[in-house]
Amino acid sequence: MNKISLLKPVFLALVFLFSLGLASAQTAITGTVTDARDGSTLPGVNIIVAGTMVGTITDIDGNFSLTLPTDAGELVFSMVGYSTQTLPVGEATVYNVALQEATKALDEVVVIGYGTQKRSTLTGSVTKMDPKLLETGVRSNPAQALAGTIPGLRVATTTGRPGSLPTIVLRGGYQF
Repeated sequence: MNKISLLKPVFLALVFLFSLGLASAQTAITGTVTDARDGSTLPGVNIIVAGTMVGTITDIDGNFSLTLPTDAGELVFSMVGYSTQTLPVGEATVYNVALQEATKALDEVVVIGYGTQKRSTLTGSVTKMDPKLLETGVRSNPAQALAGTIPGLRVATTTGRPGSLPTIVLRGGYQF
């Protein structure tokens, strides 16, 4: 026998033992994320190992599974509308988490084409229309109620047909 044929089984055994060591270094965890208020499952919750790019999201039933690296210290659970929750990683393999709703009182918010701002910090022109204005008077359609209520808004009826919708132009550029 030559030396190469003797080293081949030894090499394969070392590779096998090394791969077993890597497989045992990582821990697979599972769990379910629910709403703390009513216990309903939450789909789309982000679960991330703190300080890493390792993570997953919950499925439609609020379930998740994740393989943790050896140095995992904390799991971060986050979702829009809920408070972020951080849990230390321990010996457990099942993590069932209940997220609390994050309720904040909002000031008047203005939705703009590329984000949102508080009305108090906006430097442009913003008009607020009183809904009671739409309830007064008799009009052929609701769009006619907007005529003359907002600066820069032009409501024009282009046909004489009863019940036809008017053309609405905002500040000369945006036609609805």
